[in-house]
Amino acid sequence: MTQAQMMNDTELRISGIEALYKTLGATATLRFLTLFQREPTDYVEISRRIYKGQTIDEIFERAKQHWEDEGLVEENREWSAFSVASAMRGLEDEEMPYTHTDLKDE
Repeated sequence: MTQAQMMNDTELRISGIEALYKTLGATATLRFLTLFQREPTDYVEISRRIYKGQTIDEIFERAKQHWEDEGLVEENREWSAFSVASAMRGLEDEEMPYTHTDLKDE
C-alpha cells in the first residue's frame, strides 16, 4: 500500500498543500487554492489536456498497470466483497424476489 492510500483526508490535504508550496511557493499556492475554491472547475477540459493524443487503450493500459503495480487489484476485490457483504447484512433471511433464471442473458 502506498503512503497516499494510508493517509486520511486531512493528511492528504496537508500533503497536497505542502507539495504545492514546495513547487509553487507560498503566494502562488494561496492563489491556486483561492482559484480552486472560487471558480467552477471544468473537469472535461482538464481531462482533454491530460489525455491529449492518447488512445482509450493507452489510458486504460496505464491505469491497469498502476493498479497492478500498487497492488490495488486485490485490494479492490476485497473492498468490493466487503461492500456487497455490508449492503446485504440483515437481508440473508429475506425472500428473494428473483431467481437465477430471471438473470439469464437474452
